[in-house]
Amino acid sequence: MKRKFFTAALAFMMAFAVVPGSLSAAAKPIQVTVQDEPVAYDQPPVVQQGRVLVPFRQTVESMGIEVVWDAKKQQITATYGAKKVVLTINSLYAAVNGAKRKLDVPPQVIKSRTLIPLRFLSEAFGAKVIWDAKTHKVKITIYEALHTHYSKVDTGGNILETYPSEAAFQAKLDNLGEDEEFMQTVLWNNLMDPNSHGVTSTSYSIRKVDGTYRFLTLNTDTDLEKENNESFAYGSGILDVYDLETGEPLDEFEGPLEKVAFSENLKFTTWMVLRDAGLLPAEEEKTA
Repeated sequence: MKRKFFTAALAFMMAFAVVPGSLSAAAKPIQVTVQDEPVAYDQPPVVQQGRVLVPFRQTVESMGIEVVWDAKKQQITATYGAKKVVLTINSLYAAVNGAKRKLDVPPQVIKSRTLIPLRFLSEAFGAKVIWDAKTHKVKITIYEALHTHYSKVDTGGNILETYPSEAAFQAKLDNLGEDEEFMQTVLWNNLMDPNSHGVTSTSYSIRKVDGTYRFLTLNTDTDLEKENNESFAYGSGILDVYDLETGEPLDEFEGPLEKVAFSENLKFTTWMVLRDAGLLPAEEEKTA
């Protein structure tokens, strides 16, 4: 028995998604997103000389950047991996790993909050920044998809079929049958750390749970790290259970993925997405 449940279930989930409220055309407040997630500010961002300034702490923390404030020197030190950026209040000069860089507008204190030039800070760390002057929206991208793999898998994760496009994959999902499982695997590149990669996998399946068939989605989000020529995954997984007929959410389970051996446990869809992107070392390709 096959059901075109996926579209209905997706619509149900989207209906309960958090959507930022509409912005007033007259006020046009500035909205900043990091990986499509809105950043919440206690002091609104402002535009000066064509540059967006934002409260520094909420911005850098949303980007995973560590910050230290030196009240005596009136300096902000932001660190991510091997990159260090030092900004000084009311100074048009910053230091990026010790190298002097000139700013268009200086960091400054407005209404007791320290605001920093958003584009300079983001791009200094390698992130991508897009400013839409018409909507007053700033989009910061840290992770970019390098490669996406679409497949049908068995219960052990072995690939049964692969699909050349998202459209072909969606067509299969729309007719997902009982005890079938389809998986989308995306390899991400961290723009702020070119040597860092992560893998996000989402699987969709119909499985019997307590004697009744349910629609299941399993999302895993992992970073890959190397130790002695072996790759390990660190991250988390979330399993959501839905009523097959109505799409109503019934249960959710979440757990960590800590030092999962790549060659033993992730050698199916994850192995293929890395291989296709040309990022799998030869010694690991032999073990997979």
